[in-house]
Amino acid sequence: MPTAGTPPLAAALSQASMVPMEVAEVGAEVAAVAAAIAAGGNPNVRGDAVTAALLAAAGSRAAAALVRINLAGAEGDDRPARADRLAAEASHLAAETERNAR
Repeated sequence: MPTAGTPPLAAALSQASMVPMEVAEVGAEVAAVAAAIAAGGNPNVRGDAVTAALLAAAGSRAAAALVRINLAGAEGDDRPARADRLAAEASHLAAETERNAR
């Protein structure tokens, strides 16, 4: 996160990463909920749950890319790695959900 001595561009890029970081977090959460619904919920909504998991994973992955790009020069900022972990988790859940729905 920026401090008082952070250059303006770095501060702006850090600020610009806040929403994509939240999207990566929410995407992972939605993928987990969708996976749970697909696994144990109403079979009539299984396809919708699989679709939700896939879309959540895509959103999380896209958001992680934005965080990574915006913070490429921000040494010591753990958000790119965290966003990548969240996107990987969402992708894993989505793939597993899709595989299990067959």
